[in-house]
Amino acid sequence: MVRPERPERNRAARSFRQLRRFHHVINSDKVFGTHKRSRTTALLEAMKAETIPLGERIIAAETSLDRLFAERRVTRASLDAAISTIGTTQGELRAAHLRYHLSMIEVLSTAQIAHYATLRGYGESRK
Repeated sequence: MVRPERPERNRAARSFRQLRRFHHVINSDKVFGTHKRSRTTALLEAMKAETIPLGERIIAAETSLDRLFAERRVTRASLDAAISTIGTTQGELRAAHLRYHLSMIEVLSTAQIAHYATLRGYGESRK
């Protein structure tokens, strides 16, 4: 049986593509000065260092939950515990990710913030 792809995995893939696109832009676009580029790169590296382990924890917890069902060992208590762990970790990941967006606002000018929003897919149609 083929399982449908989970929305959170699609969101993660989309975020990763945006991150790669943004990383390319900060390394090639003349909009960023040297100081802003180095600060942005430092934030990006710090975000990855914080969020990748959280993503790995989510994947491990989801795999563990899948295994409980596959092995028919799931109970109401184990289900509740697994879902609680997954939900908490997803919240930690989202909070960490968004904290870095806030940090970027402190680094960029108003024009650069608008450019950054466009890169992230927030155009006029999303208002």
